[in-house]
This record gives sequence, structure tokens and C-alpha cells, in this order.
Amino acid sequence: MRFLPLALICAATLAACGSEGAAVRPANAGLADIVVRVDDDGAKGPDAARQLTLKCDTPTQSKACGAAAGVSQSDLAPPPGDRACTQIYGGPQTASISGTLRGDHVDASFKRTDGCEITRWEHMQPLLSEVR
Repeated sequence: MRFLPLALICAATLAACGSEGAAVRPANAGLADIVVRVDDDGAKGPDAARQLTLKCDTPTQSKACGAAAGVSQSDLAPPPGDRACTQIYGGPQTASISGTLRGDHVDASFKRTDGCEITRWEHMQPLLSEVR
């Protein structure tokens, strides 16, 4: 009988912590609710950007969902301003990803204007290639 109040306190504490975690990141947030845009000739060209609206709960729903599952927050971050990048022009292509990925807001843009940006683009290629 002496341990019953202690057990109830522990259970109440765990329940309170669990409900706080659910408020921060909802269980039904899903894998991805994003819009991916790719413009092959950049902002200056006449062609319209292609767009993919992607809503996934699991990586197995489609090839694009699997590609989105492989994207990390570091893949979306721009290169640090103090990083030396090769001055190689990779083309006029631009892309953007906005929405929610694993419950976190994302808003990233990509281009191919130097070596650092080309590397970022190549990391995102599995997802960008799903935009048709």
C-alpha cells in the first residue's frame, strides 16, 4: 500500500509529459506536407516552374515520399556564409521546398550558381527529380 501513492505520482507525471510532447509535435503530423517547385531555366526564362504537392504519412506511399523521408534539416540549410565555394556555374535551374517535413516548418531554396549550391542540389536530386 505504501507504494501506491508513489506509483500514481509517477503515472501522473509521465502522462503530463506525454501530453506536452504531443502539443509540440502532433502524432498525426505525418512525414511530409510540402510543395516542391523546380524551374529549369530559372526566374529569367519563359517556362513555368513545375510543381509537386506532396502529402505523405509514410515513406512507402510513393517514390517521392521515400525521397522526402531521406531529406534532413541540414540538407535544407543554406551553405554557411564563410564557406569557400568553387566558382563553377552549374546552370540556371532553381528549386524550392516549402511546407512541413516531419512536423517541422521548412522553406528552402536551391540553385546551381557555385560548387556549394551544386552540391546541395545533388543531395536533393532524388526529391527534385520527382517533380514532373
